[in-house]
Amino acid sequence: MRPGSMVTSHRQVNVLACLLATILIWPVAAQPPQDRPAGAGPKKPATADSHKSVADLPLPPESILVICPDLKQALQQLQPGAVVLSAEQYRRIMDQLAELKKAENKPSTDPPLSACRLTGEVVLPHDGSAEPVLDLRAELQFRTLRRDAVVPIGFPGVQMTDASLDGQPPVWGPDRNGLTVRVAEPRTCRLVLRMQVPVRRTAGEQRVQLERIPAAAITSLDLVVPSRVTQAQVAGVGPIGVEPLEGKTRLHAPALGVLTRLDLRWREASQPAPGE
Repeated sequence: MRPGSMVTSHRQVNVLACLLATILIWPVAAQPPQDRPAGAGPKKPATADSHKSVADLPLPPESILVICPDLKQALQQLQPGAVVLSAEQYRRIMDQLAELKKAENKPSTDPPLSACRLTGEVVLPHDGSAEPVLDLRAELQFRTLRRDAVVPIGFPGVQMTDASLDGQPPVWGPDRNGLTVRVAEPRTCRLVLRMQVPVRRTAGEQRVQLERIPAAAITSLDLVVPSRVTQAQVAGVGPIGVEPLEGKTRLHAPALGVLTRLDLRWREASQPAPGE
């Protein structure tokens, strides 16, 4: 007999042995309960072992497992072209399917943003009855790596006035603690947000706070305030540039590093006393 035919015969014997064992086990398990003879002890309660799945059967690593609804179909599977799996291969495939199912139900996320550019101008109310506000523009650049990506944006609680993703209205995600945006296909994106942020006056300083901003590899700041400013600083970073303009001041920092919140303070020049 040729070596190849011996291997084939050996594999078919294993298959038939497995089928015979299955045929012997399944009918017994499917039989209705029979009357117990008199004097028999109490019936043992069912245990976890009595409800094992096929994947939990103690089969040898190289045994062949054929899953079919009846014996006739099982015998047909032994014809040329049939695909049979070992118990170990079957368990591995079932584990992979379980992981894929978990991944489908889990929102996908992507790495931090590549750039976050904050620009704007502090606007004073015309009648002086309200606090000044910062008309802020945030330009965010990022790249998604998978389909239906959910990108965290932050900026919780701000008054948003406009938003566009690559020139189109964005599709917002489900995050209630801040903004998230959904991107259907992997690509490089440009998200532009317009918002109004209140400016607080404290002890001779003016202050702007954003509790959550998106972490980005490059975070830059470029603002204009309608007064003379002597110094300005960002908490956790230090002093930033102060450039006098005509009746205004430019506050700028080309690279603030990776920030998750913005706390900007500046001090205005003291007004001269009357008659000076």
